[in-house]
This record gives sequence, structure tokens and C-alpha cells, in this order.
Amino acid sequence: MKAYKNNLEGFSEIRTKMLFIFIPLILVILVINSWAGFIDIGRGEISAASFVPVVFVVGAFTFSIARSLNRQRKIFKSYLLIIGDDTIEREQAMTPTILLKKNEIKEIVKCKNGSIVIKAQKRQDSIIVSKHVVNREA
Repeated sequence: MKAYKNNLEGFSEIRTKMLFIFIPLILVILVINSWAGFIDIGRGEISAASFVPVVFVVGAFTFSIARSLNRQRKIFKSYLLIIGDDTIEREQAMTPTILLKKNEIKEIVKCKNGSIVIKAQKRQDSIIVSKHVVNREA
């Protein structure tokens, strides 16, 4: 029986990808929110109240991103792939354990990004093996 786990250094790539998605989204929302605040004022006066929604949005997004990254880190760290003589099992936090017998495997596909997909007869039982998986003693 062999066990495989994610290389913890691989999470920095995932974090970077998530931030490349979230940061531009936050900036677009801030620009729209600020622009709407200035249009609403219309009198040429800038009040501090027009920046309260901007501060609230930045705080909410920062909190949301931090929680999301912490959750993804826990899931990434807990990934465990166990290959036995007749089975392949994937254990991961916050997800159900998947146990496949060799006769349930329909296809094994290597993706362009370096990951491997073990397709089962039932779609929900398929296992994705990321490119960050390394050998570990069982």
C-alpha cells in the first residue's frame, strides 16, 4: 500500500491564482462603488459618508478572502491518496472519502496542467490527483 500527499509548497501557486481572481474583482467593485458615490453627491461636495461603503466592501472582501484561503489550505494539506493492491482511496478534509475498486475505474486521463483524473463509472466518484502530489511512506 502506498500513500501520497500534497507537497505543501504547492499551495503558494493556488493562493496566487486565487488572488489574481479576487484582487481585480475587488478593484472593479471599489471603482464602481466610488464612482456611484461621487455621482450621488452631485453637489460637488465630498462627504466622509460616501466612503463608508467602500471601507465596508474592502473589509468584507478581505475577511472573505482570508477565510477562503484558510479553508483551501486545510483542504490542500489534508489530501491523502492511498493506492492498495485492489483499491484507490482519496481522503480529504471537508469532503467525503472516495474508495474505488480497480473494476470501478473507467479511465485514467493526464491533463495538460499535470494533474491526473481517475474516472469512475459514477461521475461523482472520480478522483483528481493534482500535480503537487508526492510520495509518502505508509
